[in-house]
Amino acid sequence: AFCHPFNYVRDYVSMINKQVTIKKLLYA
Repeated sequence: AFCHPFNYVRDYVSMINKQVTIKKLLYA
């Protein structure tokens, strides 16, 4: 599952960025 930790971290960061963007749009 952790053969490609970089990809895992990248996907995790992408998910966080999406959530942050949504929050900014909702509470702008």
